[in-house]
Amino acid sequence: MGKRDALRRVKKYQAKVEPEVVRKRFAKRKKAIVDQMTAYFNEIYEVEEKASAVLNQEDAPITFTPSYLCYARELWRLQKKYAGKRLFREIRVCEEKREEKRQRRGLDQKILENLRVKIFGIELP
Repeated sequence: MGKRDALRRVKKYQAKVEPEVVRKRFAKRKKAIVDQMTAYFNEIYEVEEKASAVLNQEDAPITFTPSYLCYARELWRLQKKYAGKRLFREIRVCEEKREEKRQRRGLDQKILENLRVKIFGIELP
């Protein structure tokens, strides 16, 4: 089996991005896409509400709320993808990467830990 030449690849790509083809593809998948995003929005909203409650409890400055919410979303994403020891390892990697950002942004490590424990129930061994 030989390689496709550039002209053939260009023609195939042009056919793939033809407006009518794209419209039909999206029309066919629209319900599944909307259902998937609806589930995501519901889950992430719940995480953000819990994070906001923790931040209120901790009396965290409101200016840091977006950064703390980003951390909560990142933990949610990791929890959806990993479990057990692998999850712990990925959280540690995430926190090591965030250490410099955390210090520059002035985030409190205790609040980050409280978000992890109170929302997700994850205590690192």
